[in-house]
Amino acid sequence: MSKPDFVRDFTTFAAQSGIVDSSTATRLEAEMRSRYAGETVKIAGRAPITLESINSELRQGKNVRSIAGEMGCSRATIYRHLGANSRKSKSN
Repeated sequence: MSKPDFVRDFTTFAAQSGIVDSSTATRLEAEMRSRYAGETVKIAGRAPITLESINSELRQGKNVRSIAGEMGCSRATIYRHLGANSRKSKSN
């Protein structure tokens, strides 16, 4: 089984999504292969950010800045999750 081809997947996605046209995608693929030839791409996964995980951290006394740092997101993302929950509570 061969390894996934990130460059091809990325440029194909960009072209199919309408982000770039097919000729630009072809040039982008060539440029990426030239610039990063032989390098390994590692895309680290991360756990999804959930309201439950945020609330758990808040109950432990952590502030929003430290929670955001640990979860690998911005403080705004934490506040959006908290705000979405308060809007749901108000509508019920």
